[in-house]
Amino acid sequence: MENVWLHDLTVRHVWGDFIYIVSATTSGHELQDVVIERCTMQDAGRQGIVVHGGTRLAIRNNDLRDVERFLFDSEVLPAHGWQQVSITGNTGHSGDLGYLQHNGRNRSVGDRLELVDNTIEVGVFRLCLEADELTPRRGFRFVGNRNIGALVFRSNTICPAVVRLLSWDEVEITDNLQAVDPAAMINAVRLGGTPPLTATVERNCWPGALDDSCPAP
Repeated sequence: MENVWLHDLTVRHVWGDFIYIVSATTSGHELQDVVIERCTMQDAGRQGIVVHGGTRLAIRNNDLRDVERFLFDSEVLPAHGWQQVSITGNTGHSGDLGYLQHNGRNRSVGDRLELVDNTIEVGVFRLCLEADELTPRRGFRFVGNRNIGALVFRSNTICPAVVRLLSWDEVEITDNLQAVDPAAMINAVRLGGTPPLTATVERNCWPGALDDSCPAP
């Protein structure tokens, strides 16, 4: 399937996920060129938007609120996979468990993910992305995202950092805002896995974190 456009929808009070996107990428049955924009979504009993597969997916300028688990979720199987996913200009709340999780510790496709200029007013940015150490993901951008609410990030067993990447390469994390509980004495960004990551991490305002690099006013 190609050229899917979901726009200007209102979705409220769902038991499961707002939107579930899946594609059998590795077997050639691929979903391509999907745009989800200007939608209002509120009150999901599970995840917000689930991305298990597809190529050239754009999720932009939506308002998302009151999600029980993660706002964006990707738990891909070997037959699934995605490339060139863009999450930009969205507003509202984070999910109760966090903003995004990706559990792709298998050989499924998973490259080129960007989260740019998103704003939340309730919850915290909490992003956990894993990959198989033998097949690292490539291309992750987390740029210009802002938490304008009052909540500070606190580490937990689900995700111990604002951004935690395992086995991702070609990484850019710049110009973001998320306060961190100073009592935790943690870094806001944790990068791990082999081979060593190529990463640019700078000009992030993580007040309370050990690696705060907020530019001087």
